[in-house]
Amino acid sequence: MKYIFVVLIIFMSFHADAKRKRHREEKERENKPGVTVLNRNGFEYSVKMTNVNCEKAPEKLCSMKAAIISKVKATDEVKWETPIYIKDLNPNVAIATQEVKVYSLKWKGNNIEVRDARDTPYIIDSETGAMEKPARPIVYPAGTSGPEPTATPAK
Repeated sequence: MKYIFVVLIIFMSFHADAKRKRHREEKERENKPGVTVLNRNGFEYSVKMTNVNCEKAPEKLCSMKAAIISKVKATDEVKWETPIYIKDLNPNVAIATQEVKVYSLKWKGNNIEVRDARDTPYIIDSETGAMEKPARPIVYPAGTSGPEPTATPAK
């Protein structure tokens, strides 16, 4: 009888933990801000997230690249694509804990202001796609949250 009671308590505990986890995940999904697509003068500006080198060797280091892309609305033709940051991913750490997501895209005069999850501001010229702030895309090191990001070397 004692064992049945212990097993029942353990089962109820697992069930409660699973229910709390589901509730927490639903709450996180509700609170995640969506990135708005900007439109102006027949052009559409949006965020493009791509994985770099992850398919070729998933057991090795790969990266996630964020870029702002400008398209002609009428033809869906790409006018320009500007990378804003690259986040190196450590395959030994959960990707969800390493992601740096873009959460804000808004107009600042004729420029586009982009902010990521670390509240880093990026300023992009909407006509040319030139990055004005910072001068080059940022590289976030793998599996870290403390050290400052580094700028990529000039080409």
